[in-house]
Amino acid sequence: MLDKKDKLVMSFIFEKCEGGGAKLISIQELVDFLGKKKYAVSTSEIEEIMISLSKEGLIDFVESDSKRGEVYCVSLKGKGKLFKKDQQKEKRYASWIILRTALLTIFSFLLGLLLRAIF
Repeated sequence: MLDKKDKLVMSFIFEKCEGGGAKLISIQELVDFLGKKKYAVSTSEIEEIMISLSKEGLIDFVESDSKRGEVYCVSLKGKGKLFKKDQQKEKRYASWIILRTALLTIFSFLLGLLLRAIF
C-alpha cells in the first residue's frame, strides 16, 4: 500500500516515463517536486520511496552517479503503466462509498420518521 509521498513520486515518475522506455530522473528533481507539494524529504527518504515502489512492482530503477549528482534510470513495469487508471478507480470508489453512506443516512432518517408517525 502506497502512502501519500509514494503516490506523489509515482505520479511524477509516471508523467516522465509515460511515453515509454527508460528515463533519467535526478534525485534533486524528486526533492524539488516534493518541495513544491510541501513535503520536505531527504535523499535517503527518496531512496526508500524508490525501493518501496520497486517492491510494489511499479518500477525498475538503477541508481547512478553523473555530473548532475545521483540519478535514477527508471522504467515502468506493467503495474506502473496502469497507475493513473488505478488512481481514478480509487477516487471513483471513494466517492461511491461517500454517496452510498449519505443515501443510507437519509433513508434511515426517513424510515425513522415514518415509524414514529405510525406508532
